[in-house]
Amino acid sequence: GPQLSLSLVGAAERHATSGGGDQRDLLAAAARVGAELRLSEQLSLLANAGRTTRVPTLGELHGISAVVRGNPALVEEVGTSLDLGARATLPGRDLSLWAEAFGFARVADDLVAYRRATFGTVRPYNVGRARFLGLELATAAQAFDHARVDLALTLLDPRDVSDDRQLASDLLPFQSRLVGSGRFEVFAERWAGADRVALAAAAHYRGSRVADPAGLVVIDAQWTLGADLSVFVLERRLALRGAVENALDARQVDTVGMPLPGRSIHGSAELWW
Repeated sequence: GPQLSLSLVGAAERHATSGGGDQRDLLAAAARVGAELRLSEQLSLLANAGRTTRVPTLGELHGISAVVRGNPALVEEVGTSLDLGARATLPGRDLSLWAEAFGFARVADDLVAYRRATFGTVRPYNVGRARFLGLELATAAQAFDHARVDLALTLLDPRDVSDDRQLASDLLPFQSRLVGSGRFEVFAERWAGADRVALAAAAHYRGSRVADPAGLVVIDAQWTLGADLSVFVLERRLALRGAVENALDARQVDTVGMPLPGRSIHGSAELWW
């Protein structure tokens, strides 16, 4: 019959930093409870609930470059999260399927987020209260031990729900509401003298996002297409890989709107002994 598993995780962390006249000493606590109900060997229902505290990183406090500035006035972020989902597998001799779907909600006080400070720079700040609602879908299929397809999709609704918010726009900066990826791979074991040969194509999509709390600066949606080839030889002790990223040379920009490199070619070799 159905089998129920429960788990409880707790943690206590002490964060202390000092320098430049700034001293911080914080004891942070976190806890999470999870449950899995196995209805059968092929189907499981899962749920998690947690309470977390995230201390600003040194990079967020003091900056990491001339473009990504710091904010020493940041305070720790405290959040509560809940997710519910299902996972299913359908193993088979010639065709295997796997899929999962999760819905999640998260509320955070003093969320650490980024916004444009001046042209060409971003700076972190605390959002009084933020709310995230989302849905994650993932699936994979493998056929005849020679082909595999992986698909993933995330839908997100990130909102600033602070009581003192004075802007008409409530979208959180730099949060895409739709992110998706797909990968198709054909492979062969013990083929043409190699232990494994695989050729794959992958596509990635990121929806548009705003760059400021007012929603006046919009970073357009971006998508890329790539391909890669891998060969394993010498009982898998030697791996040779090659890849083409952004094969169609699509225009991409970073978080501050600066252009990123276009098409690029990569190669690597790894040897284990």
